[in-house]
Amino acid sequence: MIGRRIREVPEAAVSDAIFGYTIFNDIVLHDLELLTREYQQWAKNCDTFAPMGPWIATADEVPIERARMIRRRNGAIESSSSTAQMRRPFTEMVAFVASFMTLEPGDLVTSASPPAGPFVPGDVLEVEVEGIGVLRNPVASRTVDRRYAQALRL
Repeated sequence: MIGRRIREVPEAAVSDAIFGYTIFNDIVLHDLELLTREYQQWAKNCDTFAPMGPWIATADEVPIERARMIRRRNGAIESSSSTAQMRRPFTEMVAFVASFMTLEPGDLVTSASPPAGPFVPGDVLEVEVEGIGVLRNPVASRTVDRRYAQALRL
């Protein structure tokens, strides 16, 4: 989470602009994403998507360069890694985003996680990050009315 306004800053200056870290669960409705190219932008924007939390840990509370990350489905570990294994450090990602847009206090810059298999209604997804906590999300049913897209010839 960004703590102060930044734009076009060198990576070395990014740490001073980060207020803290939270967990963000990147949910995608693949039925909508696969329906047609025009719907792809909405596949991550349904009600209850993009959950975050359970709280924000300040930057000095989290060893973000080496924090352990675990993703579980129904209690079983699907992936376990560390921020040290990410392709790019958070400071580089934030500097990149700030190179083309102004980041304001409270803004989030999120990163992807390793691919997960499809989930179904009734599943419980958990994302745990060392120093932050565990974010738990139950999966409920959501369907896409394909007739609408067909009527618009999308």
